[in-house]
Amino acid sequence: MVTLAMLTAFTAQWAATDYTERRGASDLASALDCHAQPGDVLWLNNDFPYDLPFLRNAQTPMQVAQDWPGVLSSAGDNWMRELAEGAAFDQAAAAKILRTPAELQQASHLNNQWLVISNRAGLLNDVINDGWQPVFKGRTWMLLQSASPDKSPVTAQEKGLNRCQPHGNHQAEQIRP
Repeated sequence: MVTLAMLTAFTAQWAATDYTERRGASDLASALDCHAQPGDVLWLNNDFPYDLPFLRNAQTPMQVAQDWPGVLSSAGDNWMRELAEGAAFDQAAAAKILRTPAELQQASHLNNQWLVISNRAGLLNDVINDGWQPVFKGRTWMLLQSASPDKSPVTAQEKGLNRCQPHGNHQAEQIRP
């Protein structure tokens, strides 16, 4: 009986670790900590890294861009439906978080905007065409930054060694410092 309990516990631990490695956002949280500043806006599209707000100790909610009327009419029992249906309980909060694809596209032209997409989503070319520039590609998630035309050039001090530059054996791809 004890052996069965230990085997079950080991299997559950292995499954949780495997899931976290495949779907977790720890590498993304580190990249955001390196690149984003307090007050920057974080957008999500087509997927949701559940652990990201906890890993970053986020003080502000992430903006989630979807076709919300379409979600209510077609999504199964998933995170998108949960958010869309939850909007009925707090419409004021929902209005600050649940955004449209058009708002996401507009955000790509503003300063201090970041977008997280899944590496599996196949959306990279679409969002680059909308003005988002890749910054970091991790195990599961990709981080993009708005390409605002009024950004100032990088200063000589900013061109120095980046404390966020991965060193040694790493699984993430630093697209640009």
